[in-house]
Amino acid sequence: MSSLHQTETSLRKIIVFRILIVSLILVFGAIVYFLGDNRKEAFSLIVILSVFYLFNLLFLLFETLFNYYSDFFKYLIVISDIVLSSLIIYFTDGRSSPFIFLFPLILLFSGILISRWASYISLVLCITLYLFIIIFQFKTENSISGFNEIFSSELFTEKNNLVPIYFHLIAFVLIAILGGYLSQKIKIAGEKLGKSEESFIILKNLHENILQSLTSGVITLDLEEKVISINQWALNIFEFKSHDEAIGNEFNRIINDIHISELVDKKRNQINFNTPGGKKIILGLAASLLKDDNDNTIGYTVIFQDLTEIRNLEEKLQSSERMALLGQLAGGLAHELRNPLSAISGAVEILSTEAQQSDVSYRLSRVATREIERLNLMVEDFLLLTSPEKVTNSKLVDLGQVVKDTINSFKNTVKREDIVIEIDVDNGILVEADSYRLKQVFWNLLDNSMDSMPSGGKIEIKCTVEKGIVNLSFSDEGEGIKEENFSRVFDPFFTTKEIGTGLGLAIVQKVVEGYNGKISIYSSVGKGTKFVLSLPEPLS
Repeated sequence: MSSLHQTETSLRKIIVFRILIVSLILVFGAIVYFLGDNRKEAFSLIVILSVFYLFNLLFLLFETLFNYYSDFFKYLIVISDIVLSSLIIYFTDGRSSPFIFLFPLILLFSGILISRWASYISLVLCITLYLFIIIFQFKTENSISGFNEIFSSELFTEKNNLVPIYFHLIAFVLIAILGGYLSQKIKIAGEKLGKSEESFIILKNLHENILQSLTSGVITLDLEEKVISINQWALNIFEFKSHDEAIGNEFNRIINDIHISELVDKKRNQINFNTPGGKKIILGLAASLLKDDNDNTIGYTVIFQDLTEIRNLEEKLQSSERMALLGQLAGGLAHELRNPLSAISGAVEILSTEAQQSDVSYRLSRVATREIERLNLMVEDFLLLTSPEKVTNSKLVDLGQVVKDTINSFKNTVKREDIVIEIDVDNGILVEADSYRLKQVFWNLLDNSMDSMPSGGKIEIKCTVEKGIVNLSFSDEGEGIKEENFSRVFDPFFTTKEIGTGLGLAIVQKVVEGYNGKISIYSSVGKGTKFVLSLPEPLS
């Protein structure tokens, strides 16, 4: 298709060029002849110009055929030009015509446009028609009846008559040879250029494919630190809609407080970056000077990667190592705690049976029993948190029903009228988990949201299913999480509450990850926090 398009474009250029040149020559010539009182010649030029326009109109009408038989039509154009030029020369005084220069133009045109052989064929036609015009003109002017008498006439015997003819013919031959030579050179140059262009396109596409396929961002800057190129990964990170939108932007406007000169000196850097969409990521950057073949600095190259996932994995690994160590300690500690707790619990039960319900001793024994139970639950939570195995006893459970049961129990237990809980979770959404552990997760999240809203507020619970993932979100209107505490939210024993163990959210993370899920946090100080639990749908 591209070849046909180029041929079609070439035809139109040829026709437009011919129309402009021929119109200029013939119209100007007709005016000169008319002003010189040579109206016959002027009229002849106008007629020939009209015929020329008719030919070009026919070429345009057969444009589709020209695309498929371009060589044939090129030869046809050259032949028609030779015939029309011959008529022009004949009607403008033959061998004395000022338009003889049209023949050399056609010879050059045929050689350059078509081929060397086209130039030589055109040469034969031009010489033949030129000699025929001269002989026919001399025969008419001298009223010679036969052509045999012409060759013995003064046309061929007088040197003054032969000299201009001789030089015209020599000029035709030399120009035809020149046209053929140029044709060959242009053809060879065109082939080399085509191969070079093809190689360049291949290398360019390879370069572009490599850049666009990288999972790292690559930006090149000029000396004014403005973007001159950017790959697709960088476009996605900085949320540009297109390359054109990114080109020309200053680097320190894309990444604030980063100066390229300092980055080049440091070689590598790592920053916390907020994307235009509000996503927080960790960027690792490296910069170098961009130089030309003469080792002159012409710009800068910046390469960067999203290290967020790597850092998260590192933190999880460190956390796992800590949990493994704690697990070893927890097993022994739990054993040592449960034995005395069991003894204390038994002793308290015996004392409570001997005391009257109205006695202070009875009430104190009841308090002691509740606190012993709380200590037992805390030991169980600690064992769950430090256990290296995944959560077991999972089965298909209705997530919507578990959420609603948990909320009912939470409302009956907490009894805070200033807390409004809105639920948008449908029944029938199944996940593979343990309902008791899920209730523990939801209770901890509700309790965390409630504590963040001492003056009351709203908790929204929503559920969506997308691409095999069930996303359950808990949003509150509380105080939010300070930036310095954000990375420690799930750390065991970390809490900002006056009363609390700091195990609640750590257990939430442990349980969710035990079901091959993950938990994400979105928080803004003074506006609230949203926890999103992502659990896989069960395999059918």
